[in-house]
Amino acid sequence: MKKVVVFGSGHVARPAIRALLESGHDLLVATDQPEVGRAMLDGHPHGRVIDVDATDLDSVHSRLEGADLAISLLPVSFHLRVATACLRRGIHFVTTSYVSDEMRALHLKAEAQGLTFLNEVGADPGIDHMQAMRIIDSVRDAGGRVTGVYSVCGGLPAPEANDNPLGYKISWSTRGVALAGRRPAQFLRDGQVVVAGPFEIFQSPRALHLDGLGDFESYPNGDSLRFVEEYGLRDLDRMFRGSLRFSGWCETWAALARLGYVEDLGTGARTYADLARELAGAAGGDSPRDATAAFLGLEPEHPLLDRLQWLGLFDEEEVGLETPTRLDLLVQRMDRRLRFEEGQRDMLILYTEVDYVDAGQAPHQIRSLMVEYGISHGDSAMARTVGLPAACAARRILDGSITRRGVCIPVHREIYDVVLTDLEGYGIREEIEES
Repeated sequence: MKKVVVFGSGHVARPAIRALLESGHDLLVATDQPEVGRAMLDGHPHGRVIDVDATDLDSVHSRLEGADLAISLLPVSFHLRVATACLRRGIHFVTTSYVSDEMRALHLKAEAQGLTFLNEVGADPGIDHMQAMRIIDSVRDAGGRVTGVYSVCGGLPAPEANDNPLGYKISWSTRGVALAGRRPAQFLRDGQVVVAGPFEIFQSPRALHLDGLGDFESYPNGDSLRFVEEYGLRDLDRMFRGSLRFSGWCETWAALARLGYVEDLGTGARTYADLARELAGAAGGDSPRDATAAFLGLEPEHPLLDRLQWLGLFDEEEVGLETPTRLDLLVQRMDRRLRFEEGQRDMLILYTEVDYVDAGQAPHQIRSLMVEYGISHGDSAMARTVGLPAACAARRILDGSITRRGVCIPVHREIYDVVLTDLEGYGIREEIEES
């Protein structure tokens, strides 16, 4: 029996914890919210909770005594500290977040100690890598050559919970959602590198209709070019990794950025309507909706203004904060209006297109679609698709199925084959069609 330490007790932790316990492993949940950790263990005899100060390396290190592997489900800034402690203890490490430069710098040390430091094994990044690589390798095995990859993922409300004009509800950090547009992006289109600065990512979304699901749009997410090399590809026409939202999202966020709601600048506004007038350069008695319409060059009845009004940005309600920033007030409104109600389900969609030419140079496209729904009054789709891949990967490292060492991501056949197979046992699978 192996011992696993899970750092963190956020909402994605429960599926990982339960999957590891079901496998017969001893489990230690290291968290600063022990009561939450105990609820996740639900009295299981092989699990216990211990308090940890994740800001202190010695505290993290001490929690790893006797462990064989650690999973960090903490905020991104703590992963390196857990990984460093794993190096000191000589144990394996798993996380769902992107590989940072600092994490990558641990590769040779981890490899020399015979340790697997597996990153990017959640949903996005994670399942998206694995499903794409399974298709890419199948094309190569048949003598074909991949010419393009388009991969998008969205955590969204399920159809019956999609009851607001933004078509979105928050299943992770509200501030993280608000700040996501600040990330610049680059990708390949028609063989050319396209660079999009902060909030430019919302300027030219791709419309996408998915049968039975609705109309969506996608926009770029970070640096897609890195994955040309990670996926072992070259001479591509396109490489695009992005986020998926219901139609209208990009128009809304482009407007919020243009108005200045996403900036960490102070405001003396006493009400949300005051802030709207301030950002639109209007006088105190003006209608905040009309002022915003004039600033954006829109007709007063434009649907975009309906979204901003529904969000509460034109309300004459006092903000209730002493020294707020513009971003603080936007996040406060989002927190109130974009939450899932009790029992509502979320939905995670992962859609991938792989373009290729076969051995005879004839063009083809393979399309992959995965849709996962949350469980009413249970685990969300986001929690399952992030937490379960990490747990499956951890089990496969511990049983010797995964032998790759050093800092890595799940783009290798020995990793994605076993993890995707395990996920299918939980009902998480893709549907594929080809043309």
